[in-house]
Amino acid sequence: MHNKIMEAEDISFSYGGRHVLKNISLNIHAGEVLSILGPNGAGKTTLLNCLLNFVKPVGGRIKLKGKPAEEYKRRDFCRIVSFVPQMHRPVFDYTVEEIVLMGKNPHLEGCAAPSKKDRAEALAALAELNIEHLRDARYTKISGGELRLALIARAIVQATEMIFLDEPAAHLDLKNQIDIMGVIRDLAAVRKMAAVMVVHDPDHALAYSDRALLLKDGRSVAAGAPSETITSENLMSVYGVDAAIIEFEGRKKVMIRNKI
Repeated sequence: MHNKIMEAEDISFSYGGRHVLKNISLNIHAGEVLSILGPNGAGKTTLLNCLLNFVKPVGGRIKLKGKPAEEYKRRDFCRIVSFVPQMHRPVFDYTVEEIVLMGKNPHLEGCAAPSKKDRAEALAALAELNIEHLRDARYTKISGGELRLALIARAIVQATEMIFLDEPAAHLDLKNQIDIMGVIRDLAAVRKMAAVMVVHDPDHALAYSDRALLLKDGRSVAAGAPSETITSENLMSVYGVDAAIIEFEGRKKVMIRNKI
């Protein structure tokens, strides 16, 4: 197993007295893709927010590289962890290159401007994701798939050891879904980044993940290899759908028999 970067033990969280996470534990290692799945209201985004240090759990502990996450200054935390949100619309009409360069902010001192080397790294990240032609495009004018790729390029420039993604394939057409998922898989395989993504489609977890965590009502229903976690029994228990797991050309896929 690769090096452990983050560990969470018995994480619980409440909103106004309502428990939305209950004793969730997981470890995240370098070079792996972990998918978090579950129906709406299962606690997926809340768990992500806890792991990203956006909110503080009411119970349990989270360690980043062996140190309690809450002890990190935000700048130091962002040198290790990057985040690609589902929706991101900046107030100002930045170019794609300017957005990608923002990944350097945790590494800059004071009000220092990005260097020539920083700009070269930003262009290299755009080229790696085949969107260098968008360098001067306005970030508010590009498509959803291009937007996600630009944010992933920003994470590459941020040079973190972990990347969190909130529904990276949401609202994208089939080709863009495949492209985005392939990029995430490559970040783990080639760059040895840990990638943690909230997904709605079990097929994405089966095809692109090393491990999966299945949530329902704030609790962990199953965790482990996707083929062991995403089963007919678990899909019925969590989603209330009658599904079969079929194998096609060496890959497992979910086939819905009927909806309940």
